[in-house]
Amino acid sequence: METVEAGTYYKVPLHDVIFEAKQYLQILDNTTDDDFLEILAWRAVRRVNGISSYKTEVRELEVCNGEVSLPKDMFRFLWFRICNPDAGDHERDGGSNPVANPYNYVYADIPFLNDCGCGQGDNSIQNAYSIVRINNGRLVFNNRRDLGFDKVRIAGIFYNTDKDGVFVVNDNMVPSIVYRICAEYSVVNATKYKPIQIQTWQREAVAQANKVRSNDFKRNFQDNIDQVQAMYRAYNYGPLVSRNRSRY
Repeated sequence: METVEAGTYYKVPLHDVIFEAKQYLQILDNTTDDDFLEILAWRAVRRVNGISSYKTEVRELEVCNGEVSLPKDMFRFLWFRICNPDAGDHERDGGSNPVANPYNYVYADIPFLNDCGCGQGDNSIQNAYSIVRINNGRLVFNNRRDLGFDKVRIAGIFYNTDKDGVFVVNDNMVPSIVYRICAEYSVVNATKYKPIQIQTWQREAVAQANKVRSNDFKRNFQDNIDQVQAMYRAYNYGPLVSRNRSRY
């Protein structure tokens, strides 16, 4: 019998959630509706907006022709740092005094991090959008010529995925997603279902989503905010200073 660590949830692949919704809808075989059901499933995930659907990570990505292709499972960009393994902590300006190495700067989404209570910190934290823009899933450098580097280290908020890259949700989210799929699919195909059934799915979709958001907020919000702060302060403050300046 499989054991589960206390206080954790099973992780359920999204395609299993779609399969369960198909049973409620009495769609018993693979059909031309499968693509539409997947669209409804992703829409349901976003509408539920459960914090447990996300995780924070730092990844190293390649720069090609002045652009970085952002991972498909990235939900929100936080900051990036230019990778230059040959650069030390400082460069010399020809004299005896070291000057700040631009490769040590962190380029951040400062307004969002301020909302997380991180604060901008010192001058080594720069506004990312002064040198890049995000366009169609790509991080594009404003000055794309002669960048002098080919990798960046990016921190972001990502969707939860398993080792194969398949999107997964906590099992407590499954009912809310299933009911939302059923509610929206049945409205489009209203002639197949009784009005009382459609109304029941609609009510349950709202009720279950509210339940998930409430539980996730209590369970995960503080942990995620603390993790974002800790990652950010690692670039910025010493341990003692960071503890004193944290709002949390």
